[in-house]
Amino acid sequence: MVRFISCDWGTTSFRLKLVDTADLKVLAEVSSEMGVSRVNRMFLDSAAASGYTREKFFKETLAKGVLSLQEAFGGDLSGLMIICSGMASSSIGLRELAFTPIPFHVSGRDLNMDFIGVTDSFPNSLILLSGLKSEQDVMRGEETQLIGIIQDNKTFEGDGLFVFPGTHSKHISVREGYVVDFTTYMTGEMFEVIGTQSILKNSISANADLSSSDHVAAFREGVHRGYRDPLLSTLFKVRTQELFHTYSPSQNYHYLSGVLIGSELKNLGKDNRLPLYLCGTSSVFHPYQVAFETLEIPAVTVSKEMVEISVVSGQYKIFNQNLNHERSIFLGSF
Repeated sequence: MVRFISCDWGTTSFRLKLVDTADLKVLAEVSSEMGVSRVNRMFLDSAAASGYTREKFFKETLAKGVLSLQEAFGGDLSGLMIICSGMASSSIGLRELAFTPIPFHVSGRDLNMDFIGVTDSFPNSLILLSGLKSEQDVMRGEETQLIGIIQDNKTFEGDGLFVFPGTHSKHISVREGYVVDFTTYMTGEMFEVIGTQSILKNSISANADLSSSDHVAAFREGVHRGYRDPLLSTLFKVRTQELFHTYSPSQNYHYLSGVLIGSELKNLGKDNRLPLYLCGTSSVFHPYQVAFETLEIPAVTVSKEMVEISVVSGQYKIFNQNLNHERSIFLGSF
């Protein structure tokens, strides 16, 4: 396999990259907001009743993306294998796959996956990667990023706690080269819900600028309060701070962000004994950096650019691990 197409299909985003396997260099890429959640709504609203299968509808969306990638590259991409990670293997995605239970080796071996062959209407073979589950939690996509990050980090010694900020932040514990536990935090989603649906929405105004001194001060105060104090009472201070003119609505916006992030980071306090890695996966990466600094929590920073590269290297690592495994689903497929 000289080249492959990397597909990172998240809840709200859709990314395709053409990759050279010699050095994993990205030759072309495209992205859109056709995330799994949006495509699923489109399927339910317009296609399900007309006899379309979920798989056919999602493959048509994927095929349009491949055509866009083909235009960006300037060459024919039919016949190339697509390796797809993220929410495409969920119950609202292309085809639901069973989660792989932890403990899970960070080489990527034994990850559940499925192979979908070429058809007349879809000229690319497709490998669909699943996610991980613990006794009480699940994730899809972050495990591939994690595998790539570790694969690309030659100094990693087998133990670490990896923090992936986002709508649903993930804290993933790795010991002796195995994922042994992870926790999901609905930090980003709660910020959106509270800021648009609760009584607090009238006390804040959206402002992404976390560089001005008054915004940074409000954010840091929120981080300290969220880390230290009961969350529910701390949240209501967004209301009283606006009533008492303590903070402006834009300051309150950053205060609220700090409170929720600070509350999330409580488990990274004195009880943690693992090296920490803060992984840049979204637009909220910078606030998390500031929060770590505010709380004086030492961590290795993995940049957003490195995390994006890790998706490709993680997918390719998983492919190679399972291609050569004696129980691989790929035996006899090519």
